[in-house]
Amino acid sequence: MRFPPLPLGAMPANEIGGRFSFPGSYPVRMATLRAVFMDLATDLGDAGFRYVMVLNYHGGPTHNQALDDASRYFSEKYGAVMVNLMGLIDVAGAPPHDQFTKAERDAEGFSVHADADEHSRMLFLKSDLVGAAVHQAPAVVAHDPADLVALARKPDWPGYFGTPAIANVTAGRRKMEGLAAAAVDAALKTLDGTLPAPARHVVDQASADPTFQQITDASLEHDRQVEKSELDWLAAASRARAGDRR
Repeated sequence: MRFPPLPLGAMPANEIGGRFSFPGSYPVRMATLRAVFMDLATDLGDAGFRYVMVLNYHGGPTHNQALDDASRYFSEKYGAVMVNLMGLIDVAGAPPHDQFTKAERDAEGFSVHADADEHSRMLFLKSDLVGAAVHQAPAVVAHDPADLVALARKPDWPGYFGTPAIANVTAGRRKMEGLAAAAVDAALKTLDGTLPAPARHVVDQASADPTFQQITDASLEHDRQVEKSELDWLAAASRARAGDRR
């Protein structure tokens, strides 16, 4: 059975610069995302499903942590297997790594969002959603995680990193074929019990970098503030309703 897509995500790239409101980014809290997938995992487990494969390609650390937590919950509670496939390093980082020439890679720099790689994939998958202006987009080049933070904090940050102007369909096709092959391989190994345990996860890689860990901590703190604001409103609304009934 293939479940309908769930258009929910946590920790968009604008949070790298500590910007929690940004045009086009409408995330949910990590706890919300985790609760949705744990609720679905409960229903699937109670219905007798033994294998659940989650396909997602957002790299946000808290996003993947939520999916990994839900997967572990399902696996441990039901004695079954649920895997966040794109949360595995061997899938998310799958070859080919030579989509672009060395000069193009140097121009791309260190990037995690809406760069030549991601725009190439979109050109391959759904070219009509990519504006022609992408090929005139100025480069926003970083060389390490700290550079990403500095760039994303600039008032005129355009919402992307790298050099989208070099994006092309061929590069996108090669990358998506590599990702698909790696995801299928991981899924088959999951089914036959040969997936390494414990497998290497994207969230572990991110948490090992101090800069990314600081970004994650700030994201979780913002989540807590949002949750408090929502709960405070609900409590006040409940008190007001109780007063109206008197």
